[in-house]
Amino acid sequence: MRFRADELMTIAQNLRHPSVGREALRRVRSRGSKKSQALTRATSKAWASDHAESLEDFAGSLDSDLWKETTEFSEALAGSSVVQRADGLRSFGGADYRLLFFLVRHLKPSEVVETGVAAGYSSAAILEAMDRNGKGHLYSSDLPYISMQHPEDFIGSVVAANLRERWDLRVRGDRVHLPELAQTLNHVDLFHYDSDKSFEGRTFALDVLEPVLDSHSVVVFDDIQDNAHFQEWTKARSVPFRVFGFSGKYVGLVGL
Repeated sequence: MRFRADELMTIAQNLRHPSVGREALRRVRSRGSKKSQALTRATSKAWASDHAESLEDFAGSLDSDLWKETTEFSEALAGSSVVQRADGLRSFGGADYRLLFFLVRHLKPSEVVETGVAAGYSSAAILEAMDRNGKGHLYSSDLPYISMQHPEDFIGSVVAANLRERWDLRVRGDRVHLPELAQTLNHVDLFHYDSDKSFEGRTFALDVLEPVLDSHSVVVFDDIQDNAHFQEWTKARSVPFRVFGFSGKYVGLVGL
């Protein structure tokens, strides 16, 4: 990836922030060689593809009326999926917000934790579902994009103001916020992971939140095709799982 001179200056400025700089450097160090990453990703993507099923069939079998509501919501959200910011930045939603909206409406969770917010499509889906449920609180952890000016302003920018009362957005990264949440929450009903995609980053998140996750918790992992973490984690625990494809990527689900 190449950066313009102004972007490099912005990166340098953002890296001066202690928590941002430390986490950015840690993520760089955690990456293997490009060759090893490509081999791991190819194998993991093949595994995910072999296990993938239709989200429409799965959700429809649980609640066909709710799936219809989900598709209507998703179409409305997709219609506004391009965010034109004053600086010319365009942002597209990354997570499968159909799955998240459906799960929150179906399960009616009280406490939801997500990592990785970006523009906030997953957050918007979760919060809209909570609003319709009339209950629930979302705790989100993210880290500012170091190549952007005023990156904190971008995080969650598509979330409507009327949905933010149920939202606790924290932007100093998972290494800071997940331990905080593990200490303050008694139980997490739904955990959505979409931040540091490294094997080590995923392991850290689950290890930290283990005290507040139990057999009744539902866990959603985005981009499971990036490495073998989801495959090995579910195999080691002998837990049933589901895999869904979304925009050329794969999402893993445990607990339902």
